[in-house]
Amino acid sequence: MANQRGDTYVSPLWFVSTCISQVYQLTIRKDQRASAQGGPLSFQYQTPGYCFIMHCNADGSEWWGPGFQQSSEVNLTLGAHIFHYPLQVFEGMKAYRHQDGTVVLVEPLRNWQRMANGAVALGMPEIPKEVFMKAVVGLTARTMFEEGTDLYIRPVFMGTGERLGLGFPSEYTFFVFACPVGEYFHGGLIPKRLLLNRKWQRAVPGLGRVKCGSNYTLGLQRKDTAQRFGCDEVLYFQPSVMGNPPVTECGAANVIALYQGRLWTASRRSEDVLPGTTLHRVCALAEQEGLMVNHHPLSYNLIMGVHDDRRVDTLMLTGTAAGIVPVGELVEVEEHKSIDEETERIKRSYRKIRQHSLGDGGVHPLVQQLSDQYQGIIRGQQEDTFGWLHRVEPR
Repeated sequence: MANQRGDTYVSPLWFVSTCISQVYQLTIRKDQRASAQGGPLSFQYQTPGYCFIMHCNADGSEWWGPGFQQSSEVNLTLGAHIFHYPLQVFEGMKAYRHQDGTVVLVEPLRNWQRMANGAVALGMPEIPKEVFMKAVVGLTARTMFEEGTDLYIRPVFMGTGERLGLGFPSEYTFFVFACPVGEYFHGGLIPKRLLLNRKWQRAVPGLGRVKCGSNYTLGLQRKDTAQRFGCDEVLYFQPSVMGNPPVTECGAANVIALYQGRLWTASRRSEDVLPGTTLHRVCALAEQEGLMVNHHPLSYNLIMGVHDDRRVDTLMLTGTAAGIVPVGELVEVEEHKSIDEETERIKRSYRKIRQHSLGDGGVHPLVQQLSDQYQGIIRGQQEDTFGWLHRVEPR
């Protein structure tokens, strides 16, 4: 930059912001290299160098805000709607860096559509496609991450206008951040153990198709229970069906079963199951390989092998964070409730009543095949014949 006399000078604001950006990128590189030397990068939050923030009015007709900024904070007052009536939807997406340096997103418009549908289902405004894509693509281009790590992108849309009485807020906030992550389930294609109870339901009835925080609240304690029983996740059912309920999904992923040479998963129209983006792509891969996919969930009796002549061959989990993960064992617990007379709190205790291995407990060849194909496409090692990949141009 030059002044009127032609002397070169640097704006202090530009200098400081550039230094912050460089320090952030160097820190991310250092963290990634340290992880590679001392162990795998874990799936956890890292303070981002950039975020995207915009606000809108009650009906979504007006949008404003700073857009991209070098910050990791959202300023809210104590009266913000989200603190009292948690009206919120969110998404989970990943970007991948290929060996040639190309960076891609995977079907980002599918995530936008699910988020927009979820917002409308909760009575919130629809997020404009242009705003969503600007945020996601722009953050991906601004964030440094190396090949071998994934960039996890988290869009959130929530009510933030001040409100004390029950009702919709006068204002909403849309923000997005991104940070490099490792595997959600450590160990790659090592079969996982799932805990189950036939009476447990993952989502608020009628809102299973919406990716909102309320649908994951009960799962926090249940996942903690699963870990106490040596399990990795929780398998959920539709408890309104007594005795032999159908499987809905896992706490952090959709579920696919292999039974009688076909893949089985929940109905696309089910109000109890999140329409998974990875699930959609895995089903497309399977159909390309000549497998029939039935969108009809299997029952408790089939997955637990209650009848020897009718049992599933294997289960797999699919999700953005999880990828494609095999399931090797199911552990069923019985829940007992009691009430503390003094505090009137409900106490829960659990007892293992059944354990069932799927197949030989190892990785089924079909799960291995689908995982290899899927990872090959999203990481640029196989041709993308489906048109899934959205290239992000560098800034």
